[in-house]
Amino acid sequence: MSSLDDDNLGLLEESQNEGNSGADNRARSSEIGSRQNDETIRSSGQPLRSWADEDEEMSRPYSLSCCSWLFLVFLLAVSISIISKKLEDAALLPGFFLAPLLVLYFAYWRNLRREIPLDLVVKNFACGFLPGAIIVMIVELVLTVIFFLICFNDQMPAFFEALANATARAEALANGGSPDGGLAPRSDVDSTAEAGPSPGGDPLGGLQSALGLQVRRTVGFFSFLFLLAYIVAAGTEESLKYCVPLRIKGCMCTPSRYVFIIASLSCALGFSTVENIGYTFSSKGGAGEDSLGARA
Repeated sequence: MSSLDDDNLGLLEESQNEGNSGADNRARSSEIGSRQNDETIRSSGQPLRSWADEDEEMSRPYSLSCCSWLFLVFLLAVSISIISKKLEDAALLPGFFLAPLLVLYFAYWRNLRREIPLDLVVKNFACGFLPGAIIVMIVELVLTVIFFLICFNDQMPAFFEALANATARAEALANGGSPDGGLAPRSDVDSTAEAGPSPGGDPLGGLQSALGLQVRRTVGFFSFLFLLAYIVAAGTEESLKYCVPLRIKGCMCTPSRYVFIIASLSCALGFSTVENIGYTFSSKGGAGEDSLGARA
């Protein structure tokens, strides 16, 4: 009887050992499989992400950072400032912000809002709206001066002479006199100072009549126009839309294949928004209404 119990006890221990070894083998295989998956992800160049990170991203897909909230507050302050100066200008706000919102809704929000964080879109829009526009203005000014000095090198002495003469005439008119040194009635001075561009509406003709200089249509003149249109204006603005997403870290870490398209689109919409605001308020009530209508 005791020998039979010993045999049963031995069989029970063997089965328990087999069960423990089976569990150990399953644990080892699971660990090996996870290591192989990690090595596969590393070889593909994608960053390792834990379950906690994925759960956090899914639970907060539309959260905004402090910088994005500050930019939205800044936009609200700009809108309030526009309305406070003139209540009728409130009708301009939908024209400034409705078109970018519609474009982002159809291009981003409808299908890609779960793949690309909303905070990333707002940051790219902000970079195109404020710092990007300032950088573009500075670069365009520097390039314009450089290209002007290169293309009009043969006409620079005449330009400086005409500028000196125009400065002398302006000082004489400001002192209540006439360009030849005599005194002139104040009405004549005001009418001369308020004289507009040439009747033909040619800006170059208006510049020539105001400063008294003659711009010759040389090869340098047409080269300057070409550089102004395709390098200064188009080149700098399109480079901004390409470079801003490359400088934002979130664009490099987002796995969506559409992230750079949406980021560039958002940056372009931010730049066009601040550009339209600038064109509108620089053209209101002046001769620039024609240029605003042509742009629209």
